[in-house]
Amino acid sequence: MIKLRIVSKFFTSRLIRTACCLTYLLSLSTNNCAQISYFQKLEPIENHPLENVKYDSKHDGSKMTVVILADTQGTEITDLIVPYSLLKLADLNVYIVSNQKGNVLLWKGLVLVPHDTINDFPFSFDAVVVPNVFHPEDKSFQKFLANDRIPVLSVCEGAKVIGRSDQFLNHQITTHASSLSQLENEFPRLNWIKGKKYVEDRQLISTAGVASSIEGTLVLISRLVDVKKANFVKQKIGYPHDMIREFYSGEAISILDQLTILWKVTFDDNPEYALHLKSGMNEMDIAITLDVWARTFPSSIAAVSQGYIRTENGLFLAGVKNKSLGTKNLCLRDCETVGKTDTQIGNDQSKEFLLDLHLNQVGKRYGNRFAQVVKRLLDY
Repeated sequence: MIKLRIVSKFFTSRLIRTACCLTYLLSLSTNNCAQISYFQKLEPIENHPLENVKYDSKHDGSKMTVVILADTQGTEITDLIVPYSLLKLADLNVYIVSNQKGNVLLWKGLVLVPHDTINDFPFSFDAVVVPNVFHPEDKSFQKFLANDRIPVLSVCEGAKVIGRSDQFLNHQITTHASSLSQLENEFPRLNWIKGKKYVEDRQLISTAGVASSIEGTLVLISRLVDVKKANFVKQKIGYPHDMIREFYSGEAISILDQLTILWKVTFDDNPEYALHLKSGMNEMDIAITLDVWARTFPSSIAAVSQGYIRTENGLFLAGVKNKSLGTKNLCLRDCETVGKTDTQIGNDQSKEFLLDLHLNQVGKRYGNRFAQVVKRLLDY
């Protein structure tokens, strides 16, 4: 009887995971840049009051200022955090500005404290970054797109915000390879370009999906400062190409890819992953780690913390609090034992580009075929 119960539980859990995976796969055509709202999105537990953490009010008027837009109800992690991290490396003023007061929900249990709201932001600015947001129809975002003299960087499905602006009529634009057809139908007044990591047309810079936020931000740095500064940032992050990568295969997720995901979810033990946040962590490493491993479709994945932490470049982040999560602990370039078996993601001696490092780890764990699927989901 006990064995029958165990077997029944085994198959029931897999049936549930398979059903959830099928729901997600059916939505891939319209939600490629980020996990959809109901897929592994965890509300922060015992959320810390926003007024308890505040950013320094210092503003250096001698530096260029870049605003990154954010939706409190959901903003894609890498789309938002990678541009922030790279622009800070370029020594610019960088502000994350939300459409409403409150914390910005990111997927996988992560929350972020924005610097200000759209209506209250006090400074002039020299560029705007538009990530994939949960409510692209929010008209408040358009307030930052009205100036046709400053660069605008659209990351992945941030293109949905751009498509709703008359400012960019007939501009060339790109987005996630798996979203191009759908967005081309939705916004026919834009000229959609395939097979490019980034596209420049007048003041608009747009990128392909998720991982392409790196190329787009490097192009923006080249435009705001110079190529020398962009090369400095490339060197700091270990970017693996001599030039900023412009062309790529741009392969959309195929039916075979979907079946590969389904097979993995059905027959793998699908661990629970936890990334324990600590002050001083690099925010780009956090974002990429969560975004890559979320696309391996584990049972659950979440950032975990006991309060807000301050990242290497000054962001306030928090995760799920006081919740027992994770049969495996994700770590970044160093691993510490936290009472559970670690999934080693690189080490301090590794010179490999972090995205490549992650994908190699995925390949070792799940095979090269599945690693290629994850790569396409990231549009890398």
